[in-house]
Amino acid sequence: MCFIVFFASTMRFVTSPVVKMTLLFDVSSSPGHLVTHLALTCGTYPLLVHCQKGSRALVIAWNCHNEATSITLRYCMERSEYAVMAAVEDRHWWYGGMRAIAASLIRYGFGPRTDLRILDAGCGTGGNAIFLQRYGRVVGIDLAADAITLGNQRLPGQLLRGSVLELPFADGSFDLVTSFDVLYHRAVPDEQPALRETARVLKPNGRLLIRLPAYEFLRSKHDRAVHTRRRYTSRDVQTLLEQNGFWLERSSYVNSLLFPLAMAQRLLERQLPTLEREDSDLTLPNPLINELMRWPMIAEAAWLSQGGRFPFGLSVICLARKA
Repeated sequence: MCFIVFFASTMRFVTSPVVKMTLLFDVSSSPGHLVTHLALTCGTYPLLVHCQKGSRALVIAWNCHNEATSITLRYCMERSEYAVMAAVEDRHWWYGGMRAIAASLIRYGFGPRTDLRILDAGCGTGGNAIFLQRYGRVVGIDLAADAITLGNQRLPGQLLRGSVLELPFADGSFDLVTSFDVLYHRAVPDEQPALRETARVLKPNGRLLIRLPAYEFLRSKHDRAVHTRRRYTSRDVQTLLEQNGFWLERSSYVNSLLFPLAMAQRLLERQLPTLEREDSDLTLPNPLINELMRWPMIAEAAWLSQGGRFPFGLSVICLARKA
């Protein structure tokens, strides 16, 4: 089902002559609430279309007065996922484990420094920005207004709304830019402009710490909920970095020790779709399970801190220096 909200600065509804356009798109794989926003501009009259689960086609008629019409399709993570993220990211085993892994690579690149200028590009609700404060001054940026609103409750004034495709910072502003599970998203149609923007705002010899989901065959309900555009191999990420102004320093798959369990879960869900979880993948588990799940990732962080790497895993992480 779709509904259309027409609005304009003059609050007038346009009527005729009428131009009809049929827009075909598919959001049936995006469960939940209003997750897809179709923004149209007809001359000076903007039209906003909200499309719910199951929508496939929409016929729109309006008066364009022979003016150019632009269409933009924008995807955002479901609002429910942001609320869950804000509630659990300080305690969930996955976040804690990934921060331990990130810490091992930051120490590799910067040693004991605590005076870094850091940008968390795609900061979500701010949990990683809080973690990064131990290394210096942090600012975060995210496209989602809901995420920024939630994050600024804990980090007032430090999180800004904006796009990784057009970073609102001067050249050479940061020692470190982090990008944790951002460039895979449908809101980033091409990673290369985002990586070039990252290189621009880094100081000479500044570093990017980037993490992305691994392997297309691991797609799941969570990918649909967070609007995953693609998943990556280690070689994919290395190629993207080298093509856009970076020298690769460290690269590894991570969340590797739990890989067999995740793989088994994905295969079982595909054979028996009724077993697929209806709650968010970010839901906080039982405290004992939460603690048990955290320790394999702590072990991975210890191995990485010794210079080790993993040949497979659920995510790819890379540390790269601005060329």
